[in-house]
Amino acid sequence: MHEPIDAVAAGETTLAELEGLTVAEAYAIADFGWTMLGQGRLDAAEAIFESLTISNPRHAYFHALLGSARQRAGDIEGALAAYDRALAIDPNETGALVNRAELLLGLDDCDADEVTDLLGRSLSADPGFTRPETCRARALIAAIAADKLVQDTDAAAVV
Repeated sequence: MHEPIDAVAAGETTLAELEGLTVAEAYAIADFGWTMLGQGRLDAAEAIFESLTISNPRHAYFHALLGSARQRAGDIEGALAAYDRALAIDPNETGALVNRAELLLGLDDCDADEVTDLLGRSLSADPGFTRPETCRARALIAAIAADKLVQDTDAAAVV
């Protein structure tokens, strides 16, 4: 029989399961972390979200929250890594999709095709726009389309 830590190391269980932390309790902790993030307490929020990703590594939402905290703190690489982990767990994690797209839009070497794909996937995952991030995705798509229209109009005027 495995020792409990061996089961965690083998991916057979999580630290949260081992300690009896329920999903509802983990989400309540995440809500507290979100409050910390909203108050600008970035270090506290990141610590909370990081602990949730360690204790619940199979929950994409917690990885997306960690990405949000890192993004707000200016840790672009850390944020992208957290979003990548979230999307590897759940390719339809709307927070990770939209936040990654927003982050990429701010980079000098923005991959417009990836941004469009991420935003489109978020809208497909929430076609009723029930989540704040998918409302942002719809607005971003409209802004990108308007910007392209302006660029095309400017280019046609030069000819």
